[in-house]
Amino acid sequence: MANEMPGYPVSYRDLMREGFVPLELAIVRHNVTLPNGWGTDWNTVGDVPAAPGHYLFTVGEDDVTHYVAYVGMTGNLWMVTKGRLPSGAARGGQRYGRPQYAGPTRKRVNVEVTRQLNQGRRVIHWVRPICMDARGKIPVRPVLRLEEERLIERWELRSRGWNRG
Repeated sequence: MANEMPGYPVSYRDLMREGFVPLELAIVRHNVTLPNGWGTDWNTVGDVPAAPGHYLFTVGEDDVTHYVAYVGMTGNLWMVTKGRLPSGAARGGQRYGRPQYAGPTRKRVNVEVTRQLNQGRRVIHWVRPICMDARGKIPVRPVLRLEEERLIERWELRSRGWNRG
């Protein structure tokens, strides 16, 4: 159904309690041609930690309840939000808001975000850096993956949202 809300209902408060921080999307250009449909170029606005972590997209029509539609993990939250590492090195193809050179998943998610924006819905990009252990070390990639999978299963995103596989 075209007007059905994608994802799993969750409140802002619950996401913030879990350590996620909301970031706004500032639209730069509409009607970006992608292999799987029409996309949008956007800038993710807000403070993003230069750290590995998890991120998600929510869709909503009000400021009370949003629906978690997609969850991912990354070695650097800057890459998926800003496209440029804090060092200044460009990684433009890594960000969701400029998908022309991104992989198929980021292009697909961009098209899904665009569909929601075109329906007048608000899409928020949330980030949550991972915590270091007591020795100051960052958990390895398998730890990130396990948490990503836990969130995907918890919110049933393979059947309700945009996560695949």
